[in-house]
Order: sequence, then C-alpha cells, then structure tokens
Amino acid sequence: PGPLGMINILMTNQRIAGKSIQQIGIYRRYPANVTRIYRSGMKILPTLQTTLELGDTLRVVGKQEILNDVKKELGDSINELVKPNIISIFLGIFTGIILGSIP
Repeated sequence: PGPLGMINILMTNQRIAGKSIQQIGIYRRYPANVTRIYRSGMKILPTLQTTLELGDTLRVVGKQEILNDVKKELGDSINELVKPNIISIFLGIFTGIILGSIP
C-alpha cells in the first residue's frame, strides 16, 4: 500500500452537484474519504448523506496515487465555477420578459 495523502478539492463538477457523497460513490471506487467540507466559511463534518454543492471545498484523505483521480472527478477547476450557464441565463431573461408583459 502506498503512502496516505491529503488534498483540498474545489467541487466544480456540475453533474454531481446536488448529489450526496453516497450517490457519487467516492468511498466505493477509491480508497479515500471526504473528511471535511468547507462551505461559505463553515466547516461541515460530512456523512454519506451530505449533499455536495458547487463551490464546496472538500478535504479528501486517501492513497496518494489516487488523489488526482478523485480531483479530476470532482472538478477542481475555478474556470468551470465562474463559467456562465448560458441556458439558465436565457431562461431567466425569457421568464422575466414574459412575466413583465403580463398586465
């Protein structure tokens, strides 16, 4: 077995946002554990039912050689976090126009 390591990962993967740690299956696929979640300046002790949100920072402890794989799965890309979701913006504008035109 390789040495253990620790990494802080910025959660930017939109496909897994809103899912619990159990649903994404980190524990099943990797010899790693999410030991802390930092959200809006708060420390959260995660359970399997803890839901991940975009922008969460996850502290992951596990075998050093797999931590980069976990990092890739969770995103860890500030560019993804700040990239606008064009569909959401369009729907918001469209809804505003429709609601604004109602007398």
